[in-house]
Amino acid sequence: MLILGSMFEKFIEMYERGALGDGDIEGIFNFLFGIISNPSKCIYSHNKDNGILIGRAIWVVTKLIDIVSENKTVIENIFTGISIALINENSDLSVQLISCLALITVSKLLLEKFFPTMVSTTENKDLNKTLTFNNEHLPKVLEKLINLIQICPEETLIYPVDTLMGVIKV
Repeated sequence: MLILGSMFEKFIEMYERGALGDGDIEGIFNFLFGIISNPSKCIYSHNKDNGILIGRAIWVVTKLIDIVSENKTVIENIFTGISIALINENSDLSVQLISCLALITVSKLLLEKFFPTMVSTTENKDLNKTLTFNNEHLPKVLEKLINLIQICPEETLIYPVDTLMGVIKV
């Protein structure tokens, strides 16, 4: 994971040159989501404590997100995958905090690329309906962030607070 994440600039460069296709990128993201969503089934997992593996996979996703930044469906799937890691009862605090950092990145991307400032006028009602972001995990994410604010040490308290502010905007 460390090597994969450290080479993110090369992956982006290869994608831009056409050396990596959409299928290759999709395969990388599917591999990473497999680790994030079910690390115990990962062939690289040797024990029940997969916090480092999950955290690295989330980190790699955020490094490679620029490749798929124009694809709303993929970005929403990334939001969902990271949300699941955040709200998972078995996730330790380190995974929850890296999930917070990743959700900040994804939320900003969603806002910048897909949800421009909405105008509240009667003629734009239909447009505003299409610019909503519905995620089934959002209520649990908000609840988890509020809980994290209560239990986080002072040094890391900014992560769930910033995430809460970013996710509320989406």
